[in-house]
Amino acid sequence: MIVFLAVFLKTLMESAMLERRKSGLWFREELYSDVAQSIKVSKVLHKKTTRDAHGKVLHQMLVLETPRFGRVLTLDGAVQTTEADEIYYHEPLVHFAAHSLLRPPKSVLLIGCDGGTLREIVKYPSVEHIDAVDIDREVIDVMLKYIPGIPGMSFSDPRVNLIIADGAEVVKEKRAEKRKYDLVIIDSPDPIGPARSLFRMSFYQDVAAILAEDGIAIRQTGSSMFQPDEMPAHWRQMLEVFSRGDVQGLVTAVPTYVGGYFTLVAASHRKGIFKESLATLERRFKDFPSASRCNWYSPEMHRAAMVLPVEIQRAIEQSEFGRELILDLYGCDYSVISSKKRLAKFAREICAVIGMKPFGKPIIPDFGFAKSKTAGPSLVQLIETSAVTAHYSTHWGMVLKNIFTCSTLDVKKAVEFCMKYFGADVAKWELKIRGSRIVNIGREQHAYMTERNGDVFMTRRFVYTLKDPAGEPAEL
Repeated sequence: MIVFLAVFLKTLMESAMLERRKSGLWFREELYSDVAQSIKVSKVLHKKTTRDAHGKVLHQMLVLETPRFGRVLTLDGAVQTTEADEIYYHEPLVHFAAHSLLRPPKSVLLIGCDGGTLREIVKYPSVEHIDAVDIDREVIDVMLKYIPGIPGMSFSDPRVNLIIADGAEVVKEKRAEKRKYDLVIIDSPDPIGPARSLFRMSFYQDVAAILAEDGIAIRQTGSSMFQPDEMPAHWRQMLEVFSRGDVQGLVTAVPTYVGGYFTLVAASHRKGIFKESLATLERRFKDFPSASRCNWYSPEMHRAAMVLPVEIQRAIEQSEFGRELILDLYGCDYSVISSKKRLAKFAREICAVIGMKPFGKPIIPDFGFAKSKTAGPSLVQLIETSAVTAHYSTHWGMVLKNIFTCSTLDVKKAVEFCMKYFGADVAKWELKIRGSRIVNIGREQHAYMTERNGDVFMTRRFVYTLKDPAGEPAEL
């Protein structure tokens, strides 16, 4: 029964990825719930469920011949690399990092190695040793057999030490051995399956420990269009790990990595290294023996890739953990705020309004009627990494609510929904940005009052000032 089920699931996955149409066979990639890309397939060259040495499933692998992109490797339903556009990924990933160093690299660690990054790094004569790590030996074997133009002869280079293992475990071992690398290049797929370990904070702490003081680590951070939170979040993660160093974002565009701009993030322990290295970039590239063999990379493209679109730069500068709405509702409907059933219904509905997934059922203790302030029920609804909390003051006809999200928050929508649900006439509220590195707290602060007249809402802003550093009292 178990064997049958495994075969059934494998067949189901393959059928979902390959579609037979009147025009022929197509590969369909559905990384996102609302966007898909299809690539016409001339021939399926190879398909297999790959496993590790213990028999654990690693990947659902396909190698396809296509008229547009040549030969294509896919893992778990997603395009990994193609003959036609791999240079737009592998060249910036390797050469941006290598040419941002102040001296030629000698030791290199590659995490995730289908051969493209290795082909580019063996072009550096200064490199003395390369540890190339991949969790799936069959990926390498398939590349050498079916798409040999991408790795070329790089796996035969005597400087290469191939390690078949989980990249996170290898980095941990190298940290224990006190090894140091000039370059650490993390060519990871999306954070699914065996690649999840390459996105944890502990992994990047280990990376920082094995990186030389003047070294550079670089990673892919996804599509700025379809994964808008990924690049700012991973940039912030690198900033936390390399808090005294330097972090640099860059952009490229890979046609089969659907979504337009594709982003990378590089980091170093050395403060200012990415700008400092620009002063001698042309000279160092001129001395690079494989300069004429680069098809994407050049000093001009190096500089251009560092210029992030304003939208991405703003998202980086304003990266935050989430937002918290502090909301007081007045004149609320007693029959609603005293009903455990109605409060439970609110907990479900507010999660939909703010776009956050609830975890478990709401906790709604009732504190009775004895004390004026504490009388009435409270509520805690856990959501993704945060919570919706409230106390419902039945004596005062008030709702005192905090809505803390790990994402952006449509405040107007949330305030108006709460006012309607609880029948409130007036709402006083503030919005707090949580977890931002930007310290921009001036004396002037803002609070808001929203008044309701039927289905019409009017909001006014009030300005107040805080106590200044000299200890003078606040002006109210």
